[in-house]
Amino acid sequence: MSKIFVNNHSTVNTIILGDERSSNFIKGVSFGILAPGVSAVKTLYLVNTGVPGDRVIDLSIQSRSTDTVIDSTSAERDLQDITETLRTLVVATVDPIKVTQSVAYKGGLVEWPGLANLNTFNGDVWDHSRTSEALVNTRIECAGPSALRMESIKLERQVHERAIMFECSADHTREPPSNYYPGDELAHITRLAIASSDDVDDEPITDTGVYRIEWRRIWKNGDYGSLSTTLIPLPGLQPPPEGLIALLSVPPTGALHVPIPLTLTVRNHHPTRSANVIVQLEPDASDAFVVAGLRSGRIPILMPGDEETLTWRLIPIECGHVKLPRLKVIDKRPIFTGGAEPTSESITKGEPVKVVDVRLDQRYAPSNGVLSSELSMKDNILGTVLILP
Repeated sequence: MSKIFVNNHSTVNTIILGDERSSNFIKGVSFGILAPGVSAVKTLYLVNTGVPGDRVIDLSIQSRSTDTVIDSTSAERDLQDITETLRTLVVATVDPIKVTQSVAYKGGLVEWPGLANLNTFNGDVWDHSRTSEALVNTRIECAGPSALRMESIKLERQVHERAIMFECSADHTREPPSNYYPGDELAHITRLAIASSDDVDDEPITDTGVYRIEWRRIWKNGDYGSLSTTLIPLPGLQPPPEGLIALLSVPPTGALHVPIPLTLTVRNHHPTRSANVIVQLEPDASDAFVVAGLRSGRIPILMPGDEETLTWRLIPIECGHVKLPRLKVIDKRPIFTGGAEPTSESITKGEPVKVVDVRLDQRYAPSNGVLSSELSMKDNILGTVLILP
């Protein structure tokens, strides 16, 4: 005869042995009488509902020989005949699903209203001309040792005064339940609009949505486990701060000898500081375009919240993927730091302004005050244009 004593030290788990179920202790599970050379097997299930980590299970197995003549009046003889084996098991529990999320931000391309437009001062938080976009990439990986059957993946939207969800790829997925094996991955992309804010110390925007994943574990014999639910909230959204920026827009394709427009929009996002901007287009003999338009000039003073647009006509003279002419945008207004007067050198050179190709616009939230994707101004990355014959 055998008895099993199980002690689970974690209160967030459930242990199951036969018909017995407990959150911490199971006692008196009998294996019956075992003849010589005969073995018996009982399966102990540990259901974990807490965080990953080690779970400790204490086993106490007691056995007694059936050859001993048992005297019901002699309790001492019974105790001497009992053999007890103690074991401690450490079970490492892991996440069945591993989730990684990244957020990229893009500036809005809607034309800003002029400063004389009364709608600029209506105080509406949803000024759609000054919103930015956030692209949230959620990657879900089957990371546990067991295969999983995904029953459904849905994104539950939540209302936030500074964020509106445009779309999510999970909304367009109507696949039947699928089996995923260790190492398999799937990804979803969510696109949101974020209202602008002049407060640089704003807290991240949270509570915009939660992924609800319903899944079952696939046992080795092919059976499915009980239905489990995993909730994955969308990460906090905090667009990187922007000051003076130049957005470059150009068609991705063109035809040989047919003019295409090149548009540069200089925007002043700074809440209090105006900008004195000079724009220079520096054509090179190796360029594949003949340029019609301004070579070097000063645009009107940009007040806070103002923008100015310049347009050139590019006439392609070569086919293939060709580079755009070099553009320089410089802010000539001196910057005062610590009360010190700006030097003549800083006034002469000015501060370079980052030129962003809107086709490649992708920025990330600041880390320790520094944009993770920020490049030096001389390393502005501009795309190419495919010129067809």
